[in-house]
Amino acid sequence: MFGEIDLLKKPIKPQIFLAKPDKEIIAKLSEAYPPQQNIKLNALNDIRIQLPYEVDVHHQLVPNEHIPLIKERYLLKVVLGDSEEWYIITSPSDEMEDNGDRRTVTAYSLAYELSDKMLKDYKQVSYHAGQIMNDLLSRTVWSVGYIDADFELAYRDFEFSSNTVLDAVYQVAETYNAIVEWDTVNRKVSLMKPELYGLNKGLKFSYGHYLKRMGRESKADEMVTRLKGYGKEGLSIERVNPTGQPYIQDLSYFLYPFRRNAARKVLQQSDYMSDSLCHALLDYDELVEVNKGTFESLLNRKEPLQASLSARQNELNALKMEQSQITSLKNNQQFDKNMWFEKFTYSGPSRSVVTTLKSSVNRYAVFCKVSDVSNLSVTVNGTPSRLSANEWVLSGKISGSVQSVVQLSGSPKDTEIFIQIASITKDEFTGTGNDDVLINKYSLDHKEMQIEAKTAEIKSLQDQMDQIEVQITALKKLLSAEQNFTPDQLNELNPFIIEKEFVDENYIHDKDLYKDLMEKFREMQKPQLLFNIDIVNFLEIIEEQHNWDKLVLGDTVTIEYEKMRTKVTARIIEMAFDYGSGSVGLTIANVKDISDPYKKMEKFMATSIGTSATLNHNKDRWGKAVIDASETSQLMENFWNKVTQEINMANNEYVTLDRSGLTITDPADPNRFLRATHGSLALTRSGGLRYETAITPDGIIAERLMGKILTTNRVIIGDDDGIWLTEGAKTTITDRCDREVMKIGLIEEKPDRFGLTINRFDTQDCSLTSTIVNKVTLDSENGLTLERKRTNGFEKTLYTSLDGDLFMKGNFQAGEGNQVFKVDKDGVAIGSSVWANAPSRFDYYGNFYTRAMHAVTAEIEQSQFKNGHIVGSDLTIGTGDLAFRVFPNIGIWAGHQSFGSAPFSVSLDGTLKARKALITNGKNEVLVDSEKGKMFLHNFDIEGAGRIAAELLAVTTITAEDGYISNLTVSRLKTLGKDADVGQFVNFMEIQDKQFRWITAKVEAKEQSKDSKGNLLYWTDDKRQILTKEKTNYIAYQFKLGDIHEKMITDFLNEGEHALPRRVIGEGDGGTNPLTINRIDYNTGRAYELKYNGGLDYRYVTNNAPHDRSLQFTDESVQLNSQLAPIVTKSKDYVIKLEDEKTGQFSVQFENSSSKFVFGPNGEVTLVGGNMTFTGKNISFEADEFRVTSKEVNFVKK
Repeated sequence: MFGEIDLLKKPIKPQIFLAKPDKEIIAKLSEAYPPQQNIKLNALNDIRIQLPYEVDVHHQLVPNEHIPLIKERYLLKVVLGDSEEWYIITSPSDEMEDNGDRRTVTAYSLAYELSDKMLKDYKQVSYHAGQIMNDLLSRTVWSVGYIDADFELAYRDFEFSSNTVLDAVYQVAETYNAIVEWDTVNRKVSLMKPELYGLNKGLKFSYGHYLKRMGRESKADEMVTRLKGYGKEGLSIERVNPTGQPYIQDLSYFLYPFRRNAARKVLQQSDYMSDSLCHALLDYDELVEVNKGTFESLLNRKEPLQASLSARQNELNALKMEQSQITSLKNNQQFDKNMWFEKFTYSGPSRSVVTTLKSSVNRYAVFCKVSDVSNLSVTVNGTPSRLSANEWVLSGKISGSVQSVVQLSGSPKDTEIFIQIASITKDEFTGTGNDDVLINKYSLDHKEMQIEAKTAEIKSLQDQMDQIEVQITALKKLLSAEQNFTPDQLNELNPFIIEKEFVDENYIHDKDLYKDLMEKFREMQKPQLLFNIDIVNFLEIIEEQHNWDKLVLGDTVTIEYEKMRTKVTARIIEMAFDYGSGSVGLTIANVKDISDPYKKMEKFMATSIGTSATLNHNKDRWGKAVIDASETSQLMENFWNKVTQEINMANNEYVTLDRSGLTITDPADPNRFLRATHGSLALTRSGGLRYETAITPDGIIAERLMGKILTTNRVIIGDDDGIWLTEGAKTTITDRCDREVMKIGLIEEKPDRFGLTINRFDTQDCSLTSTIVNKVTLDSENGLTLERKRTNGFEKTLYTSLDGDLFMKGNFQAGEGNQVFKVDKDGVAIGSSVWANAPSRFDYYGNFYTRAMHAVTAEIEQSQFKNGHIVGSDLTIGTGDLAFRVFPNIGIWAGHQSFGSAPFSVSLDGTLKARKALITNGKNEVLVDSEKGKMFLHNFDIEGAGRIAAELLAVTTITAEDGYISNLTVSRLKTLGKDADVGQFVNFMEIQDKQFRWITAKVEAKEQSKDSKGNLLYWTDDKRQILTKEKTNYIAYQFKLGDIHEKMITDFLNEGEHALPRRVIGEGDGGTNPLTINRIDYNTGRAYELKYNGGLDYRYVTNNAPHDRSLQFTDESVQLNSQLAPIVTKSKDYVIKLEDEKTGQFSVQFENSSSKFVFGPNGEVTLVGGNMTFTGKNISFEADEFRVTSKEVNFVKK
């Protein structure tokens, strides 16, 4: 009866046993002091016990015999009621105290064993939870227990650089947001969903009822009112958010408890915000909600356009790549003179377009495009051609002719005619129905027309998208904060904006990111509550035995304390038992306030236009779980054995029959039970939170359905990727676009045909209309068949007969590398996948090529071979002097019976002699005529010539690294370097006409050099010595120069016989006021050197003001001039020596003054001047005779 106390029940106390690593029990540690045990939800449990060194035996202290048995890595078995758990000893320690010596033993859950195993550079791609857990535990004695079915449908990537297996298991659990459950008895580990783990059995803690201590903390630093979301590569929600912002926002927490009626009358004010701001926020939320449908509609219209635009862009890129290839082909053929173009306007009555082809051996295709086909006919070498207005057509193919004649007839009006001739391959010439292929390969104009059409198509799509974007932009503007809030309201709102970011690289679609971001917001909208409580260990109180089974890790409990107005529910995530003091410490999480005021606020926030639900950090990548037959068989066998054993050995089943139905439970396993009602038979493993398996009148519902035989008429298996439908003898698989991609079984009826059919479509875009382009069929009547779509149906490309014959259109290859056999359009190749490189090959014209042929006998018409040699020692074709002879000991000759007298001969040492040599090019133009002694090399390029000796050499450009030219005459010469970067200054010299200039200039641009024919030029190698037209890695550039500075000029002054050589040094200061001397202008800041008849001038004109600094040599004198500036000389000794010492004299005289100083030829010194002053510390005069002539002489003593 309810309320009765069973006095026979005893409080649950832990029993501890000591065991060896193989779980062999060797002692019961009953003498241990009450232990301290920590039980954790998502971490390893641990226990701490103490044993005395001495125990009381018959009132005497004797050594504890268990102390020596306790060793590291031994096990502890802890039995608590019906539960059993194993621990591994990690750190025993000894302590000596006044009240006795003791050994302390600390042990962790047996799962601690997994920390001994390391993972190094471990990586797995796209594994579900079951696969990764099995793989991680494969090298341990642990195995996988239960894994939630949803975890086995979620595929993830895993990478562990240097982790323990234990750490890896917890990281896997974190990835799936799972709870790890350790079964230490059977060494199994399970992954459970948090929402299916733990029950609310009604356990309540309050003042006076178990609760000893409670701490509550509200943390507002973890709440958020504005949440930003980012996915892979910076993906944001801005595009899909109706407000146009990269965040979602909800301020209902601060808005609460504001209420208003329909007339906008305030019924209750907010605790935080003004009425004006509250009105504005509610109006804004209503505006967002009203326009939400409009925004979604615009997005739904934009997305298929975006997908189509992306597809068209890819097609355009492909066309541009083809355009590049055609351009390269066109350039090569034009360079080789194998492609011609003709474009003109035709108005009748007839016209012939004649083109001389390069060679009759080559094969050519003639293409034509006309603007109008009315009254117009075209023939190519006499063969009529079809025409199509403004489209390229293949007008004809030419072989064995050196001329193409396109004849136009009729009298159209101003019709544009475009003709192209291109060289084609042998296979292209002989192929039929390849008009479109040839046009696509060779016609650049056709490709440009395709690009133009595709560009127009893209523009049309872009215009439609732009129109939608304009509407979206207008909607975003309508919903912008600036449009809906005043500046004062925005300022008031600012302190309530609490921002946080959510980043998850697994999101690749903004709509998914937006959806999950909206689901994250609820738990972050309000301050987080943190609780820490201590309770009485009621497990030791007999009167509370009705609650003993309610204190379970992971269960939800209620905490209430009226004085603090606290009433919350929370999940127990850790329990710390101190069996000595009788106390239990609980750590709780997922706190939810259930007080009446909070319920009102929660209802207010739920009805506001905000966000809800929780965060999922890991976006699933859904795939298909695959289990092979052997695994399935083993799984079934193990499952049946386990279930059979559990049912046969059940001895603790409790049956309850009441108004809720029939319930069968086991108190030792309370989460698993069976319940039967009038309409269902249900089984649960989550305590009734969810019934994972149920049998109802409508069918069977189960996470997993396991068995060996399934009997039914129809089976449907499906997910987002497609549907598998089996009906009787036939199975059909459709993809996510609802297209039939595979048929298995009965694929056709009347007559029945069994087999397999696979369809391939032309697009993966479900928004576009798709067409089957390839079929693969394997059936009982025809064998294997591969087909491709053609305009008139499907064409077999590979098929077999039931006799084992194989037929194929297309290429075939067996083997790889040098051990390959390949058949393609060129023929049969053996030894290489490239036909031209194969050591043995056949073409379709009967030609056989091989490097070596070995045969016992072989016959070829008109010839015989033996042992690799032609029979006989020589070869003679013709008779007498009209014979061609090959003699192994002499050589090759023709035109005479004697080798020495023959007009043509080749000796064995390679000497070629020809009396007349006439060499022509492809146009039959003479290049070399030995009889006339002429070489016509106007179309030749000579590269790498070691030495050229000529009397006259006329060229446009000469490049050489080292060389000698004995007599060079040029009109222009420039010493510019061979390479420079744009923006770099270069120094060079240039000679042109009568000037030689030293120049510094800046490279503004550069482009590849071309010769006079427009051919691009290259250097032959990195030494850049020789130019060539052949493409290499070393481009020859020509430069566009700017910012030119002429640092020095050498030229002539005046013309004709009176021309004077002159050198100008420096670029000057740009002044406009030159110094003019003898009618010659000298610019400021420049130096000049001028040689004229009778003299040589060196002159410098100062910057800014034109002052002369010059040194002049003339027939009469040498003049040194420094206008308005001193002449300063500095020397150790200053010696002036006169050329004629007898008659000459050295004098210094000031201009416009009588003062002078004269040294005569015989040693006379004359000093003439006005007032003279001699000042010195000592003045000495020493002479044979000292004479003073003066009217008056005064000597004054100082």
